Amino acid sequence: MTSHAVMVRIILDSWILVSALCYILSSAADVLGTTNRPVLPQVGYQAAGVACQASFDANHVELKGRLAILSLGHQITASTETLLEHQLETLYACNFLRMAKGNDLVVTITSDAQAAKLALESVAQRHLVLIINISPWPGNQAKILGSAKFLQSLMRVGRSHSNPNASIGSAQTRVLLTDCCDVLFRNDDWCSGSGTAAGGGDLFKRFAKLTKQHGWRVVFSAERGTSMLASNEDYMARLHAAPPVAARPPRGWLVPVWRRRGHKLRQARFSHAPSELPPNPLLLAKGTPDVCTEVDRVCIHHKSVNSGLVIGELEALANLYSKVLRVCGDGCSSNNPAAAASDQNILAHYLLTSHFCQGQCSLDYNFTLFHTVQLWGSRDYLVKNDVYVLGTHGKVPRLYIRLPIAKHSDNSSTIPKVLSYSQNQAVLISSDWIALSPSVYKEAWFSVPACAFHAAGSAKFPRGAPNLDLIRSGLDLHAPLRTFSFVQGQSAVVTADGNVLALRKRHALIRSANRHNSQS
Repeated sequence: MTSHAVMVRIILDSWILVSALCYILSSAADVLGTTNRPVLPQVGYQAAGVACQASFDANHVELKGRLAILSLGHQITASTETLLEHQLETLYACNFLRMAKGNDLVVTITSDAQAAKLALESVAQRHLVLIINISPWPGNQAKILGSAKFLQSLMRVGRSHSNPNASIGSAQTRVLLTDCCDVLFRNDDWCSGSGTAAGGGDLFKRFAKLTKQHGWRVVFSAERGTSMLASNEDYMARLHAAPPVAARPPRGWLVPVWRRRGHKLRQARFSHAPSELPPNPLLLAKGTPDVCTEVDRVCIHHKSVNSGLVIGELEALANLYSKVLRVCGDGCSSNNPAAAASDQNILAHYLLTSHFCQGQCSLDYNFTLFHTVQLWGSRDYLVKNDVYVLGTHGKVPRLYIRLPIAKHSDNSSTIPKVLSYSQNQAVLISSDWIALSPSVYKEAWFSVPACAFHAAGSAKFPRGAPNLDLIRSGLDLHAPLRTFSFVQGQSAVVTADGNVLALRKRHALIRSANRHNSQS
């Protein structure tokens, strides 16, 4: 612990001790003076509160209920880790971090603390939320540096405040690292508590079950896109080699992927092929071919790393991000122009070369925790509102996603033959789409029990996207923010009573989503 941190604790403890002594002496005087006014306990509380507020102000910490904003200035420097330790020491000394229910924390790194506060207010009703504010935004690779510094500081400060008599098997702090304002958190009955035998429960309870079942200590959201795995040079070579316009897929064939090619917005240093990623076990078991488009490399299997949603045990997360930071090197410095490059590229490179942390890291292939929305269309989703789950209050809306499977996937002995045949005759791959023969493949609906939905980039587009609108309306996001915590940049504001007011009329989109549900 640093000398400054020790001084902070001594000052705060002294304030509290002096306040308590004053209360005892004053209470004795009150007894002698035959008065019994219950005033001094409030005075003692205020004295400790004044000391905490002074420390918050000195260390650039703002407290809003169960939500804390830690301001780091305009860049991450060598002194940032010391500042973070002072901030966390203050939060421990003033009992904020001691309130963590089940040692669970939600953390985001952002350049807009107010937008993050609105987006995560409902999450803060259940969990402590820490918003790390860096403004102006130095670039996405700075998230690696910021996460590494924060997690190491949290681990050191937490150890200094831990109970030395705690058992070896005591619960570890668990941390959810989330992007700020393009993540939707479902907070209804389905995503609260410990769940039932039929499923449900909050994110941390679900993660604990995955840890117990598989031994995973860190879990990332899975997505279809793999373009950030490749360097910009490799991507541009594929783009220039592809025909200007791809032919259309055969009529009547299934087209699970069809996406217009585009230019990469972020630089990427390392280059990996989609084939280096393990196939999605859920779809592999169903005979779904593990193939991707030729240019943007959008895959049928959701098997790529999404860096905007990751949950894990504190020690494992801190170790992971420290190693990723070493791989990144000077490129992750917030005053380096390269910091604007892709953090996803660095994370994916480390996960692949470390064999997913020697088996301790994984993707959420079954959507148990997370779901990344982009690269699926609105026709791929369905919401049912007639599902009853034991332990909840009545009906719980359930989200489903449509995925292609082999027609004979229920018979595992036929899958090798199906896959062998499909690669030659039943699967067509172009620069922009993938088509599957209906004689070999069909579509099936899979449950999406996730509690956190990442719609990357949606906050930049006031009109939203049809798939996101269907999820928002189907899961009742347009009601008060009890189901999801999400504010979409310029397209919505939150009123004092927690209602979302859209600045643009979206009734047509809602009607379209409802018609889609009724037809399905």
